[in-house]
Amino acid sequence: MKSSSVSLRFFVGALAVLLFSTGSIRAQDASGPTPYPDPKNEAAWPGTGPIRYFGWMPINRKSFWDQRATSQGKIVFVGDSIVGGWKLDKDFPGKPVINRGVGGDTSRGLLFRFQEDVLDLHPKAIVIEIGANDITADGQVPGIISNYNALLDMAQKANPDTPILILSVNPQGIPTGAKAPAAPLAAYLTKVEARIAPLNAELAKIPAARKNVIFVDTHATLLLPDGTQDISLFAPDTVHPTDAGHEKMSVPVAKALTDLNLF
Repeated sequence: MKSSSVSLRFFVGALAVLLFSTGSIRAQDASGPTPYPDPKNEAAWPGTGPIRYFGWMPINRKSFWDQRATSQGKIVFVGDSIVGGWKLDKDFPGKPVINRGVGGDTSRGLLFRFQEDVLDLHPKAIVIEIGANDITADGQVPGIISNYNALLDMAQKANPDTPILILSVNPQGIPTGAKAPAAPLAAYLTKVEARIAPLNAELAKIPAARKNVIFVDTHATLLLPDGTQDISLFAPDTVHPTDAGHEKMSVPVAKALTDLNLF
């Protein structure tokens, strides 16, 4: 009987520890997203290439975190400000889409937050647009592609059946008039923006080696017939699409999602 009593006390004690530990983990999980690493500590970030951090980023992510319960199983659009400023409800009315764009983000920053902001939502599909800020921060195409493949590895490990759309990087211009940059900056932008075409060419190759991955050329929807940027579809900075620009982008995206029987 004594042995039985000791065993019972041990079981009850172990159970109490387990419940306490589980409660602590759940309390910690409910507190908010993982804080961003120190931007100056490159070794603390996954991937390769430029790191960008701005004060609004953790605020955006806390908002995403607070919406997790109502964001499960939807089509997740994720990326930088091109996605962040996209009025998805307007361009995809009545569709199960959610926005996880963060202004200023790079492919490396997205790699850091991809698990919590996207994969933990058990998405029905993922639409990725990232890389423009890598380019303006002098990022190189091979590094961006490496980070893309790391994102896809994560997504396909979580669920190999999840459809993933890779959107091309949009055309970018150099502002004129009152917003025109100084000559050295204009020269720099001209140099780095020349990487957009090679980057898109490499992104377009990814689906050949990946199951359930589709490349969608939204870049082409923002061009004039002569192949130059249609600045009427952009804000004065010639980088961010207007609502009309986003509407143009939505056409091939909606077609791809429709072809996948997701719309």
